[in-house]
Amino acid sequence: MPFNSPETWSVEFTAKAPRNYGVYFEKGDPWPGSGADGKPNVIGLTPSRDEDGTLYRSFIADSVEVTAADGITMFTRGTDYAYNAGWGQIANRDSKLGKEFEADLKIKARYTLQRLDLVQADKAGNLTVKKGQSRIVCPALPEPDAGYRVVAACM
Repeated sequence: MPFNSPETWSVEFTAKAPRNYGVYFEKGDPWPGSGADGKPNVIGLTPSRDEDGTLYRSFIADSVEVTAADGITMFTRGTDYAYNAGWGQIANRDSKLGKEFEADLKIKARYTLQRLDLVQADKAGNLTVKKGQSRIVCPALPEPDAGYRVVAACM
């Protein structure tokens, strides 16, 4: 019985280099989004919420790429920038991403949508898979087809 792989989407956007990482970031999770001056401490990956406003923070960590706006200069996680994988946040390290609030950056990342598929059986016991609707979070289980009964739900 075949199951389809989940959908993976990509996001790409530009941003200015954020403030340099500070030890005070460690006091909270997520890291503070902006300083008292209103300037950004971090770059937040998007989407940060689903269609209904539910928080979303599951980016594929190895897919996150930070480059200079020209797309040529690649930056290294842990050396040039700090990455908070739990919240999809990027912070500058020792201005290696460029001057705070001025340097132009290009950010790329991938994330996987969630989906619930339904295993259903007809009256003869033949099994089929009914593919659910992909969503960022909280997918709904599809209704079984007429004349079928639910056997299992798979994510």
